Order: sequence, then C-alpha cells, then structure tokens
Amino acid sequence: MSFDISLQLYTVRDALAADFLGGINRVADLGYGFVEFAGFGGHSAAEVARTLDWAGIKASGAHVPLSIFDDAAPIIDELRTIGCAQATIPSIPEHMRGSKEAWIESAKKIESAVPVFAEAGIGLGYHNHAFEWDQFDGYQTLVDNAPSANLQLDVFWAKYAGQDPIEWINRLSGRLPSIHCKDFGADGADIELGDGILDFVQILKAAEKAGTKTLVVEMDTPRLSPMESAAKSLTGLKTALQSLDN
Repeated sequence: MSFDISLQLYTVRDALAADFLGGINRVADLGYGFVEFAGFGGHSAAEVARTLDWAGIKASGAHVPLSIFDDAAPIIDELRTIGCAQATIPSIPEHMRGSKEAWIESAKKIESAVPVFAEAGIGLGYHNHAFEWDQFDGYQTLVDNAPSANLQLDVFWAKYAGQDPIEWINRLSGRLPSIHCKDFGADGADIELGDGILDFVQILKAAEKAGTKTLVVEMDTPRLSPMESAAKSLTGLKTALQSLDN
C-alpha cells in the first residue's frame, strides 16, 4: 500500500500569514501532494480551490470548528468546494471534557454529526492532543461512544501522554484514515521527523496494517523556519518509507 503524504498547514502558519495562497504553492514545490487545512486565511473556498488546482496539489483533509455542531452546512459547502473528503475536529474545550459524563456527551455529539457529513460524502473524525489521557479515560471514552467517527492519531501527542502510539494504531485499526506525524525530541518537545526518538518505520508498518491512507506531517513548534521544517520532515518521512519498503 502506498500512502498519500500531506502537510498540516498549521506547520507553515507564519509563512501563510504573509501570503496564504502563495504559501500553498510553495508547499507543493517542496514535494507535497496534499495539504490539510486549519482555516483558509480569510480567503473564500473558491479562491482556495483555484489555488489548489493551479499548484497541482489536493486537500487531504481539514480541521473544522465546533460550530459544526450547530450548523454544519457552511463548512460542508466549503469542504466540497475544495474537494476535501475528510473533516477532523482538532480539539475540544475544557467544558466539554471536565468529567466522565462530559466526555460521553461530547462523544455522542461527534457521533451525531458523523451522518450529517457522511451524507455529503465526507468523513468526520477527531484529532488528539495529550489531555485526552489525563483524566476520566477520555480518549477511550470518546472512541467507545463515537463508534462511527474516524480518529486521527497524533503519534507525538500520544507519546507525550505516556501512551504507545503503535499500540493505539493497532487498537484503532479501520478507523484511522490519517495519522499526524511529528517526532518526539529528547527534550520532550516536538521535533522534525527523523530527528527524534519515535520509530517511524514501525509506526508506518502498523499504520499500513491498520488501513491508514494519509500521513500528515505537522509541527506545532518548528525548530527551523516553517518551510525548512516542512521540507526536513518530508525528507525524514520518505526515508522511513524507503526503509519500510526494504
């Protein structure tokens, strides 16, 4: 199985702040075939769609706001305009996770939104940080109570929370259309892929077995300039993929 390789554009947010549409083209020039959105930088979905076509790059997914629980239609329209078939909730605030009951209620909210997106041909999922494992068995509670939702496992944040990313990839098999790929530095912070301690060859083997289609490179705190960071992580990921094939 071959993976699609995408860049979460939050990685290059500083560059995009100066020139959002031009920045997408620069990401394509780095060698990425896909991007994952976290907003459109004030541009319309139509403008973004034209830029994607011009740059020869596609939208693998998008992180979407919690407003989808009140009115999903505007977000669905935007995602369809840019040809995006995966929507992901990037986080939930404290009031939605402050107790076991809150986690269950939040999971049920996500579950109820899944068919709304599915009707438009879009998958809906959830992206983790570390807090999901801090209290109330939050992540497992969400997994159990939103059984139709996809999961986008961020392997760095799972490791940061003291979890085994490979174990979770195995447990979530069939529900992981994408994973977030950033490495774990010796100082406990995220670092460009290939410079940390995570075994990405084994992570990729598990992801392949779990049916994952898209590998999304992301850096929360790039240690290089944004575009250099994205380029370095792409090189590290391709090196791991080559080892996977050998």
